[in-house]
Amino acid sequence: MFVIGYPALAPDAADTPPGGCYRSPVGVPPTADGYPFTTTDLPFLLQTEQALDAAIQADAAAAGYTYISTMQASLTHTPCAASAQPAGTPWINGLSLESLLPPTPRPGALHPNAAGVAYDATRLSSAIRAAFAPVEPGTVDSASVGTIALALALLVLGVAMIAATPRLFSARSRATRRGHQAER
Repeated sequence: MFVIGYPALAPDAADTPPGGCYRSPVGVPPTADGYPFTTTDLPFLLQTEQALDAAIQADAAAAGYTYISTMQASLTHTPCAASAQPAGTPWINGLSLESLLPPTPRPGALHPNAAGVAYDATRLSSAIRAAFAPVEPGTVDSASVGTIALALALLVLGVAMIAATPRLFSARSRATRRGHQAER
């Protein structure tokens, strides 16, 4: 199982443009790709995101899943990247409104855009390829052999259980029918 982390929505100090990131999503017509966070907001947002990312990573590890981080690489591709000079390439959509009354965000606001999805897909496919790469002869240690043997044993057991299920149910129904007949 693979778990992919959240990308950064707020840049770190090194990737924050000198003029800040703030772009109002409010306008007539509504502004596309606004970023309603000030330079004062950014450290708090990033710290909160990093804590969330660490929690997801810890939970994935505890469950035995492979965690794929995107936080660090995406710091230069936040919605703020469009504010940078020269303009960067955001991997996350800014906040766009469909209407002002009531304020309604457009679908996909503050979520990965096509470039962000492409990056995530590349990271995920690389992790999957690495997890299922062929093993060179002589490079497998005894712990790995034990793990592989256990996995194969569980697979064989699972197949045997699936194969036996119809027989178990038919044997149970025969016993139940015999029990009902004996009661009469």
